[in-house]
Order: sequence, then C-alpha cells, then structure tokens
Amino acid sequence: MGASPASYAQAPALPYRNLLMKRGGIRGIAYGGALQELEKQGVLTHITRVGGTSAGAI
Repeated sequence: MGASPASYAQAPALPYRNLLMKRGGIRGIAYGGALQELEKQGVLTHITRVGGTSAGAI
C-alpha cells in the first residue's frame, strides 16, 4: 500500500539558506520564472547566500 495522494501535496517546509544557479544558454531564461515562483512560495525570504556561474551569475 502506498501513501495517499493527499500526503504528496504537502512537502515539509525546509529552511533553505543558500541559492545556487548554474549553467547558461536557454536555461538562463528559466531563472526569471524560477525566482518568481520561489518568491511566491516564500522561499527567498530565508536565502542568505547566492552564487552562480554563467547565466546563473547574472
């Protein structure tokens, strides 16, 4: 017996403090949407360090 679908809907709140964005090219365009979603979910409020390479550094 597996877990019910309702148990998949709520992930535990993890205290993320670091944000790393790497790689470039077309993936770099996705960072805008990813950051927007992280902001919407309140994840960025706990971020204290940010690092990146290539487009991720922008």
